[in-house]
Amino acid sequence: MTAIQAFILGVIQGVCEFLPISSSGHLVLLQRLFGISEGALSFDIIVHLGTLVSICVVMRKRLLTYLRNPLGHIPKMILLGTLPTVAIVLVFSSVFKAMFETGMSLGIGFIFTAALLFYAERHNDPEQGGYARGAAYAGRDAGGRYGNRDSGGRFGARPGPDGDDGIYDGPIEDKITPQGAIIVGIAQGIAVVPAISRSGSTIAGGIISNFGRKAAIEFAFLMSIPVTLMAVAQDLLKVIMNRGADAAAAVEMTAAGAAEAASMAVGPLAMLIGFVVSAVTGLFAARFMLKMITRIKLTYFSIYTGALGLLILIDQLFIGAVFEKLF
Repeated sequence: MTAIQAFILGVIQGVCEFLPISSSGHLVLLQRLFGISEGALSFDIIVHLGTLVSICVVMRKRLLTYLRNPLGHIPKMILLGTLPTVAIVLVFSSVFKAMFETGMSLGIGFIFTAALLFYAERHNDPEQGGYARGAAYAGRDAGGRYGNRDSGGRFGARPGPDGDDGIYDGPIEDKITPQGAIIVGIAQGIAVVPAISRSGSTIAGGIISNFGRKAAIEFAFLMSIPVTLMAVAQDLLKVIMNRGADAAAAVEMTAAGAAEAASMAVGPLAMLIGFVVSAVTGLFAARFMLKMITRIKLTYFSIYTGALGLLILIDQLFIGAVFEKLF
């Protein structure tokens, strides 16, 4: 892997991890185009660590609050939502592995993401409050006082303002329900399939569960932290366990084969570039989504992922230039 390839893949991971367009799908696609296979797993670990750092920086205020009160409502909801994600991954791990290796799900995955985003955008979400029209509900105003909101989602006083980091300052504890957390967790589990966007699925799940857009994206980002940690730990374990097998294979490798493998391997410089670039671009992408979630339509991302999925599906069905034909 060259430094330029590492830079491009780092940018793609950082941007696509937080925009609802699937980082895994784009990484698999670009690695196919670049012809990268050796060291791809190790590089994926590094760039995912980069985006994990960026989301922890962006969400640091919330994280510190929850670390001080680990038995609070939101930590419990994160744990509850993580359980179905882990269950789905464990049950279908072999299927997901085959999808990553072959890329066979990319076309359908991008199209599925497009459909989900389109549906979430059309979901009844008055004034980004995330509640059905005509329904009155209890909540807090900007000063933390309880009361009833009207059918348009208004309290009489506007909800708490955004902080400097773009994160909703209001009490999301009032918005995140156990049922919604489970729905978001299931959506996150399904998003393990390459090209199904994790952020897109979890944000859509939150919107459909009537969290409201800002609470939905914040909860989606919080949900990504334990899952990313577990995924990185699992991948690191695989790398460690495979070292012995790789060393044995290297002994039997011819000089020409060893030279070719060395040229394809991911070196320390590429790893460093991937980590730094994914962390920096992820920081900007996460802040962008937190700032713009109430202003930008998910339909735009739906159009992009739908068009990309259609192009990939055409290649998979009729051309076979990048991927092997499905049939």
